[in-house]
Amino acid sequence: MNSFELTTLIIASYLLVCLQVTFDGILLWMHGYIWFPCLVLTYAVIRQPAPVAWILCVITGFWIDSLSLNPLGLSILALGLATFGAGRAYRNFAGDRFLSIFAPGFIMGTSFPLAAVTFTAILNQNPLGGWRIAVSILLSGLVTGALSPVFQRVMDIILGSMRFKPVYHTEPREIREISRG
Repeated sequence: MNSFELTTLIIASYLLVCLQVTFDGILLWMHGYIWFPCLVLTYAVIRQPAPVAWILCVITGFWIDSLSLNPLGLSILALGLATFGAGRAYRNFAGDRFLSIFAPGFIMGTSFPLAAVTFTAILNQNPLGGWRIAVSILLSGLVTGALSPVFQRVMDIILGSMRFKPVYHTEPREIREISRG
């Protein structure tokens, strides 16, 4: 992990937050959303060290709150809880190849909107509730979990293309002996 990878993840996070806020999410059936910032954080939880995931959590949450009508700090707290849950899910399912990527994405996609709705209710902001919200949160989690392996592969390709690759000498080195007469 170098600073260039962290910078690339921060830029990707900013672009996905802008995509999320600009298009108001891509509506799915039953008003479920694809949470693009959760995909970046899922990648950070799985592939990067823990401080990188927490740095991205704070920065991404601040950008979400700044670019939307959320109270400042609400998304940071919700993403923090979601990142903690996704990290636990990754450690629990580390033996399975598919579940180790799907489960953190699912946890991130469900716990972020669920925590945001809960914190909004605590702040007396009168959030929407009911079975449609529950179904949309579940659908958002399923879609975020299903898109997580695809996003993992794309980010691996992007970050892998920017890594330093050492040059190996394939020809044998000639050993020369100097004979003095």
